[in-house]
Formats: sequence, C-alpha cells, structure tokens
Amino acid sequence: MKIKTVILWSIGMAVIIFAVFVMPFLVWNNQASTPLNVWVVDKTVPDTSYKEHKGLMWALNSEKVVLKSTGKPLRYDCDYFGVFPNSDQDYQVKEIPPTKELPELIYLADSDGVYPSDFNGAASDDIYAGVAQKPLVGNLSEAEMTSIKNNLGGGNTIIGEFDIWDASSQQGLQDIFRVSFSGWSGRYFADLKKDVEIPEIIVNNYQKQTGKAWDYRGGGLVLVSNQDQVLVLKDREALNKDGVSLIFDPACQDEFGVSSRFPYQQWFDLVKPDASSETLATLKLDVTEAGQAALADFGLGTDYAAITRSINSQYTAYYFAGDFAQMNFSGSLWNYAGFAKIKQLFSVANPNADTKFYWGCYVPLMQRIMRDIKTKPEISAVEQVTAGTQIKARTSGTGFQVLVDGNWEDFYSKGVNIGSTVPGKWFTEFSYDEALYLKWFEQIGAMHANTIRVYTLLPPQFYSALVYYNEQYPEAKLWLYQEIWPEEHPADNNYLGADYNAVYQAEIRMDIDAMHGQANIAQRQGRAYGYYTADVSPYIVGYLVGREMEPEEVLSTNEKNSGYVFNGNYLYTEANASPTEAWLAMSCDYVMQYEEDNYQWQHPVGIVSWPTLDPTEHDSEWNEAGDKSKQYNDKVAVDINHILTKEELQSGFFGAYHIYPNYPDFMNNETKYTAYHDQEGSFRYGGYLQEFIAGHQKYPAIVAEFGLATGSGNAHENPDGYHHGGLTEAAQGTGIVRMMKAIEKEGYAGAIIFEWTDEWAKKTWITEPYIIPYDRNPLWHNAVDPEQNYGIYAMESDGPRSLPYVIEDDGIISKMSLAADETYLYLELDLERLVDFSQEQLIIGLDTYDRSRGNMKFGTAIPTTAASGLEYIVEINGSNEGLLLVQPGYNSSSGKHSSVSSQIGFFETMSMLTNKETITKDGTKIEAVVQDLSQLSFGTLENNSHHQVQISGKTITIRIPWTRINVTDPSMMRVVDDPRIIPSPTTNELQTVISEGILASGILVNRASSQTIASIGLSNQQAFGWEKWDVPIYKERVKDSYVIVSEYFKALETN
Repeated sequence: MKIKTVILWSIGMAVIIFAVFVMPFLVWNNQASTPLNVWVVDKTVPDTSYKEHKGLMWALNSEKVVLKSTGKPLRYDCDYFGVFPNSDQDYQVKEIPPTKELPELIYLADSDGVYPSDFNGAASDDIYAGVAQKPLVGNLSEAEMTSIKNNLGGGNTIIGEFDIWDASSQQGLQDIFRVSFSGWSGRYFADLKKDVEIPEIIVNNYQKQTGKAWDYRGGGLVLVSNQDQVLVLKDREALNKDGVSLIFDPACQDEFGVSSRFPYQQWFDLVKPDASSETLATLKLDVTEAGQAALADFGLGTDYAAITRSINSQYTAYYFAGDFAQMNFSGSLWNYAGFAKIKQLFSVANPNADTKFYWGCYVPLMQRIMRDIKTKPEISAVEQVTAGTQIKARTSGTGFQVLVDGNWEDFYSKGVNIGSTVPGKWFTEFSYDEALYLKWFEQIGAMHANTIRVYTLLPPQFYSALVYYNEQYPEAKLWLYQEIWPEEHPADNNYLGADYNAVYQAEIRMDIDAMHGQANIAQRQGRAYGYYTADVSPYIVGYLVGREMEPEEVLSTNEKNSGYVFNGNYLYTEANASPTEAWLAMSCDYVMQYEEDNYQWQHPVGIVSWPTLDPTEHDSEWNEAGDKSKQYNDKVAVDINHILTKEELQSGFFGAYHIYPNYPDFMNNETKYTAYHDQEGSFRYGGYLQEFIAGHQKYPAIVAEFGLATGSGNAHENPDGYHHGGLTEAAQGTGIVRMMKAIEKEGYAGAIIFEWTDEWAKKTWITEPYIIPYDRNPLWHNAVDPEQNYGIYAMESDGPRSLPYVIEDDGIISKMSLAADETYLYLELDLERLVDFSQEQLIIGLDTYDRSRGNMKFGTAIPTTAASGLEYIVEINGSNEGLLLVQPGYNSSSGKHSSVSSQIGFFETMSMLTNKETITKDGTKIEAVVQDLSQLSFGTLENNSHHQVQISGKTITIRIPWTRINVTDPSMMRVVDDPRIIPSPTTNELQTVISEGILASGILVNRASSQTIASIGLSNQQAFGWEKWDVPIYKERVKDSYVIVSEYFKALETN
C-alpha cells in the first residue's frame, strides 16, 4: 500500500513538474511563428539595460514573432535602430534605413538621446542631471522622419511612446499619431526631497522660475514643460490619493482584456487627441481644488489621453503617453506559454505599480495589437477598387445630383468658401489644428449649409476633420468642392508651357491622391503637406480647375499657341475654342483620367472663371479711343461652351464663377441690368446673373464665390448699396440672401458665399500701400480693408494690447482713457454732464508722432493751444455726427505723407477715389465716385466693425482704425513719414518711422464764441504707447449675418 502511494505520489509530482516546467515550453514551441518586419527605434540607450525597449521585445517574442530577415526571435541588444552602447562607454548609432519596406510594425520607443552625463556615471532618466546639455546623439533626424513617413502604408501599424517629441519632428509625429503634445511631461515621485530622486535640472529650473529654494518633502507629482517651467503638486495638499492613473472605459477593457484602472508612476506626456483619433485610455490626475487651480494657472487640466488609436486608409497608429515598455526583470521565459497570463493574475496583488502596469496593462495591450497585426491580410499601399467606376455626385442637365441610399437626388449647393489662414498667418502658413476645422464644420453645418469649397489642398487635418464630421452628422453632411490651384504668373504668360503643366499635373496627382487618403507629401514651400490618410472621395461634389485668370495671361496663351486644340478621353475642343480654353479642357481631362485610372472614381469637374472673362461684350466697358484692348475687362473671353465632353465623362462637367455685385464696373454701369426687378425693386446683380446664365445652358453653372464685406472701408461703390466693403453685419446678411435668391431664381446650380472667416492676411488696392512693412500684414486687423472683412464668422481683436492709460481732470471732461489693440486706437471720455451739441462741440486732438510737428491749435478760430503738434482731430458735432480731420501735410489721400509744423490750426477732410470716370460705347460719361473718409459712423461698438463712435449717456467711446491715422503697423507702432508727394504709392514705397507714442487731448468748445469751456490733457507730456507684438490675440464670433443666412438656408430645405 505504501509502495502504491509512493508511486502515485511520484507520478502526480512528475505530471505537475511536466505540466509546469515542460508542457508550457512544448506548447509554445509547437505554435507557429509569425515572420514580420519590425522596426524598433530607441535613441536613449546609455547602458546595456536596454530598459526603454526590453519589455517590448519580451512581448513580441512571447507572441512568437520572428524577424522576416533572420527567422529568429528579436534580441533586445541588437534588433533595433538607435544608440548601441559599447563596453568602453562609447557608442555607435544605427540609423533607420531610407529604403521603403512597409514594415508590419514600427515602434518608436524613445528618441530623447544619450547625454554626456550618461557616460560620467550619472543616469539621465530622461532629464539629465546638472546644467542643460545637448545630447551627444538623439532625436529623429530629418532623414529618419522622412523614412518613417515613407514606410507607413499598406495597412501597417506604428506605435509611439513618451519622449519622442522634439521641435524638429513634433509636427510630423503629431500628424502621424493624430495627437497634440502640450509641451508638458510629468512623473510621480515618492520622495520629493532634493538629491534623492528629483533630477537636479528640475530643481534648478524651479528655483530660477520662482526665486524660491526647493524645500519639498514627501511624495508628489512634478510637471515640467519644454519651456523649463516646473509645477509641483504635493500629496494631500494638491494631489489626492489616486495620484496619476490610467482609466479604460468598459469597451476598451473588453477589447484588450484589462481592468478599469491602473496607477501609473513613470514619466508621461500630456497630450490631447485629435477629434478623429480614438482615446482608448485616459490619463487622470486626481487633484484637490488647490491642485486644480495650480494646473489652471499654467493652462492645464486633469484629463489627457493615455492611449490613442487612429485607424485610417493607410495605417493604424497608437500613441502611448508614457514609458510603457520599461521592464525591470531579466526578460527570459518569453517561450513559456501562459507566462504572461500568470504574471497578469498575480500582478493584481503586487504592490509595485510598475509591475502591476507592465503585466496587467502593457502586455495584454501589446498581445491584442500583435494579434491584429498577425491576422491582417497583406495589401498594397493603394488598394484597388474592382467593382467598376464609382460615382457619388454627377451633373444632370443644368443641375447636380448626389447618390443617397442608392437613389439619385437633386442637389443645390448652399455653402461657404473656406480660406487657408487664421490671424497672424499668411495664406501659405496653414493651420494643422484638426479641432479648429471640426469646430468650423459644426458651425457651418448648424447654419444649414451643405457645401464647402476650398481653393487649394489644405493640411491633412482639414480632411480628417471633414470625414469625422460627416460620420458624426450624416443628416447635416457637408459636400466638398476641391479646387486644384494652378500657380500664378506662368512663365511667358503661357498656360500651355511644358514646365508649367508638368508642375500643375504633379499637383493634380498629389491632390487626388490626398482626396483618397493615399498621399504622403513631403514638406514644401507655400503648399500644404503631410500624411493624407482620410478618404474624402465619397464627399466630393466636384473638382475645380483654374482660377481667376488674368486677361493678359489669357491673351498671351492664345497668341503663343494659335490653332491649338485638345482631344482627350473625356473632354475635347474644336477650332472655335481658344488655346486657353483648350488648356482648361486638357487640365480637366487629366483630373478625370488620373482619378479613374488610379482609384476607379469619377467626380464632376469644372472650370473656374469670373466676369472679367465672360463671353458677353459690355457697352459700358469702353474708352474714348474705342479700343477694347485698352480695357482690363472685356478684352478677352473664356467660354465654357467651346469645351465639349465625351461619353466617358459620366460624372459631368460644369462652370464655377466668382460673381460679385460691385466689380467689374460694368456690373454697376450697364443700364440694361436695372430692368431686372425682384421683390425689393431694381437689382443690377440679378440683371447680370440673368444675362450670363442665358448663354450657359449646355452645362450647370454655380456661383462659386460671391459675398459682401463688413467693416469701415469701401473700395468700390455699387448703385444698389452693395459696395465693396463698409457694410453692417445685418446689411451683409440681407444682401447675401438677396443675391442668393436671384441666383436660385435664375437657374444656377448653387451659390457658395465668400467667405467663412475674416482673413487678416488679405489686402485691397486702397490699403496695400499703407501696410508697411507688408510682411507684417497678418499681425494686425485692418478694419478699413474690405478683403479682410468678408467673413460671416468674425476674427477680431480680443482685448487691449496696452496697459491702462488714463488722464483725469476736475472739469466737465473728468477722464480720458486710451487703449490699443490689433484693430483700433480707442479713446473713451467720461463727462460730468451731457454735451449740448446744439451749442457745444467736442474736439479730441491726436499727436501721433514727432511732438514738434503738426498743428498747435485745434482749429483756425479756436485760440486754445495744444500740448504738442496735432496730426488729427476728432470732431463730435452731434449725437450722430462726427468727423476725423487731418493736418494737410499728412493727408495721404492727397499724396502728402509727412506732418509739418503749423500755428494756423487748419484741418481738412480725407477722401478717396473708388470708381473711376468712364465712358460708354454711345458716349455717355459716367462720373467718378469719391468716398468721404472723414465721416464717422455712430452706433454700438460691441460685436461690430462698422461704427467708430458710441455715445452712452455721459460716456463717449471712439475707436479709429489704424490706417485712418497713417499707422502702417500697430504691432510695432510704425507710422508714415515721407516728405515726398506720392499720390499713388506702391507696396512698401513710403518711408516710415517708429512713433514715440500718441498724445491725446480734448476740449469742449462753445460754438458761438469758439471759446474752450473745458479741457483735458493740454499739459500732458506722457505719451500713450504699448508693447510690440509678433503674435496677435484674437477671438472668433459669428456675425449677425450668420443668423440671417442660416434662416435662409433652412428655408431652402423646405422649398
């Protein structure tokens, strides 16, 4: 019996030993390995611990991943790209190869680098000790970033971890991972005492920042920025017991097999995901009210993305916002089946947060990701569609249709043009902020628009935001007109030049690739670039080819290519077409051919033109010589009817036109247009629309650009009141609606408003000579420039750039305050009583530069002497009557640009020619129109750019647009000062100086006697000034016109 028991016990022990020590190895060895091409990048390897990627290698090997190149498991000491430490404390570097391999997995473990202190016996731990030093090696080089970008595609996966950000590669990495790095990183330290765990550089930066000694004790969270800022949140005082945690929502817990929460005590980044990126886990900072306030002081919050995932048409990207792959054990037993699961189960009770996280979170996460990678079928970088040509939008007669749930529905475009800039940026300095675009789309959609149009390829974030928006709001979908912008000023004014077309066709290819989410465009000057992974092709209603071509370019192209015709697969021209029209046909044909050949898609394609090139001859566009060639408008035409289509063009062809009510002059001067009437009466704009569409019946026509500008400046007069600028927001809205009603009535296929936002980088001929230096134009807002104020979504200054400046007096004018922002000079006067304008006049004098020059008196009949020479005075003559007058020597509207000393006190009005004198074909003379620039507009100033004066009881507020007082660049306090008489200056021609500040003074005058009743500032010599700026501060606001347009768009839905 005893023998039998011993035998059974021995067998049982043998089975247990076999099951525990042998079977797992046999099971693992019996599993099929998965050969993959894996790129691991680690630039932070100061020693042979390989801690930044060792845990990754274990996870890969446990999943039986082998390298395709060797057929062997990955070795953490050699199978990576980056820094390789030698035994003599030297190092070697293995760069990422430039070849295009499309590895199944790219893992960016760390790129912080190796520092000199790493070889002096001091561990860097990501922030090295002592004074700031540059790494000996580290960061991703430009060539390596290029290689990474070139090797994304075919459905592969890229993973990035904490500490890969640096200034040179940050934007590129943010584009890849679809996250935004805040510039802040952090770590929980169990002991904040100096010389224990805290790197010395943090202590030094803290003491430099605060002027205080580092005297922290106990545990706490330390946050550091890439600008050397330091924030400490101590346990209990600012940090609650949960400290820093990763939180998974229930769906992600199920997907990855992890628990809901993990404490985290290693280094982490503070990142925010793009809207189109999925947050798998949240990094939660558990802080007290004091901690929340401390975070807010630095613009920080408590919730950030810990793990994100972005799946697109080319690759899948994960970002881990911490040192997830760090591992503190030998790295063996990866060939033991079930070892990870055992460790995960036991880690629940393990008090070590790092162990708990690695086995409980990181390994299950990587196992799931690797299963997805191993089971993903191999696909090419551009997966071809095999089900025939796809069409989601098409032309039908003179209209459009879109495919909705398998049925073709008529589609009338109602939308907005979206520009490429925000304040402070030029047109070629695109925004790469996906959240900004998404916010705009939501507001445009809420306006009941169904269409957006862009002029050129925008950054990838624009298109990813559009896809995300349309997926989130399928009932308020936005369709896209994508223009493919040809370069301006073709060589020899020849659109058919070989080099010009080679460049344009390359742009066509890139843009179409981008629309299908298959473009990787390297950084380039003046054009958008990046990783285009969002497929917007299902939302494109049309491609646009061309732009507002200059007449001289059209004439030159026609002359240089006489007899040229085009015969393509989709479009062609015959002998009656001009070479320019043939070029447009050729470019449209190239769009169709490339997209169908490469993506099996067709979209409607259209040409862009404007009334300057319309086919109709206008009798009011004439001159005394009777020579059309001397006119800018009407001397040459582009006629879409000369372009013909073939059956292969199934999606259709159309024209897109920029039609405004105030330019060209024939829009104002053709008497036949006045015969057109709508519900409000005679409407010249409608008359032109009717005439133009009558000759455009072969293809649909959309008014792809039209609108009205708000603000304080008018560049061109319109007899119906729809001027080139200077309108109220309400007038902008009602005018747009009136034009849209005429557009729809006359049978156009849609109307797209110019434009969505105000753009500070724009300019008009009336303002360009006075924007000096011109390259600083986007840094301030010109309220008198119509082109800067076309938006129905305002971009406007947000608060003063100046410190409080107040002059006080004990008289009737008790206080005068001055302020400055990006748009205006502000003056506010507080009075002890109301002004009796029937008997009194209020005059404010402005000395804008050089105290010795200007008028020393407020008026010829007013004896009161100013404290210094005045360049301008503001007369408030009534509750709704005021003038801005100028010293004659400084009146730029008469070609004089330098203030002169004077004791006379004479000031004059300013004026500007807006419409030149012209003559019609029958000899009728049309008089010139001159605008009075001195008249001030009265009304509310809040949420408004039209008015300059507001009187509220005993407070009078005046704001003067900078250009009106010869300030050419308020961001530098630069003013005009040029002794030459130049009636029509060119860009940057006028001489300028930096003002020493503005002196303001005011007097209240009795009209009958011209005697001063009260005054303020007459003895003040302390000039008002402000700090210079290179980055504008602005706010966004929907204008009153937005509501008016929205109501009309909504009404169209029920028609």
